[in-house]
Amino acid sequence: MISVRDRGGILRQHAEPGSGVASNPFSSGDQVGAVVASGCHECVCENIFSQVMEKVLAVKDTCGGNVCSLTGFEAFRRRNLAISADYARIYLTLDGEAKRLKFAGGAAFGSTHIGYAMDLALETLRAMGNPGRPGEIDLETPDGRGISSDEDYLPLDFTEGMAWVFTGVAYEDTLTGLRRLTYGNLAIYMDLGAVLWFCLLHEQRFHFFRDGRVDEFMECFDRFVLYVKDNHASDHPVYAEGGSFGSNTGGYLRDGLRALAQGDVEGSLKVVDHEQRNILQPYMYRLEPALVPTADLNLLGSDEEFSNFMNALETVQLGNGIGSDPRLHGIRAILSAYREPYLLGEEQIRPHRQFFAHGDQPFVFPFTQSYGTDFTEPDVRTPWFQDVVRHFVTVENNAFPWPDMRQTSPYRRYLLQRGEISAFSSIDPTVSPPDTQAILYSDLARIRGS
Repeated sequence: MISVRDRGGILRQHAEPGSGVASNPFSSGDQVGAVVASGCHECVCENIFSQVMEKVLAVKDTCGGNVCSLTGFEAFRRRNLAISADYARIYLTLDGEAKRLKFAGGAAFGSTHIGYAMDLALETLRAMGNPGRPGEIDLETPDGRGISSDEDYLPLDFTEGMAWVFTGVAYEDTLTGLRRLTYGNLAIYMDLGAVLWFCLLHEQRFHFFRDGRVDEFMECFDRFVLYVKDNHASDHPVYAEGGSFGSNTGGYLRDGLRALAQGDVEGSLKVVDHEQRNILQPYMYRLEPALVPTADLNLLGSDEEFSNFMNALETVQLGNGIGSDPRLHGIRAILSAYREPYLLGEEQIRPHRQFFAHGDQPFVFPFTQSYGTDFTEPDVRTPWFQDVVRHFVTVENNAFPWPDMRQTSPYRRYLLQRGEISAFSSIDPTVSPPDTQAILYSDLARIRGS
């Protein structure tokens, strides 16, 4: 980790092949990597840094008064909506070469699904817990009553037992899950949100991507990292000295950004490695005491509890399935299917009308255990998140492979449906394929407006 007091420490590193660290011909420092400095660009570049951070901090402070407690559901759910909306806003603002920032679109949907999981956790805690007791409230709820832990004499009452049957988690697992989702949702936004706004505003002003000015772009980014750590260390733990913002660990972030600047969208997926391994792993999945403040650690439960919660989202418990397709089993897939506006499937006409979500989905990319069984392991979930971004690009390019109607039985037909599972609005995608890009952008506009 490079100290923020070592000014220029990032900027003056010699770039090894594949390291992702840019050479710096635009800095005002001494000779760097056998390249002679050719003038100072930071005076113009850094005028935008404060604009980036104003946008990021405005979202962070959505809760009001710069306070958002891990126990206040209504406040942090409102901030989750603001985070999702900001990702969508960034992507819908992009044009020209900046449109390669596919992470913004993917992050908008990802953060939206985190919000769905928050809602599920709230309802589960209500079922498992008791109405709030003064001085012992674990979660402040919108109705003002709050939720406290189960105080029955038995460790597991009937209601909590039934909730465990359907979800696979207990009260403490769910409470830890909700709090860590809240914490991680903000942590990744403070990192990725800042990176995305940096890229967008600098491309608008300097056209680094359009003009192929890759080294200059990387120089500006390195200076931005120093600026954030020097000026915003108290705004979030990721920005503190030793925090993971702008981390060189693994070379993921700079390799990804360099590929992005070169127009290599596939290579830019290394940014996903950075977000999963350097941000979410230590700040949500397996907390690093050296990075997470003690006051936060005391509220965020154990890694084992969070692992139970996250892996239950993918587990097929009793009744956790839609139709016959195993890819649409598990809580996460159900949330995606019910809450997203479009779902592809089959409608059985006889003996009675019934809908089955089935097959590859244009707007849902479910996690399956082909990636692995422990979602808290970065080697398991990172490839899936990268595939989610690839799928996003496929749908945006109207390249989704629609199923062949001729392969279905006489009693079923594929359809693309809007709204709830019971609402049938049939479209035959093989006769008149929907414009998936238009649908995707419309959905992003919905998220932006939330």
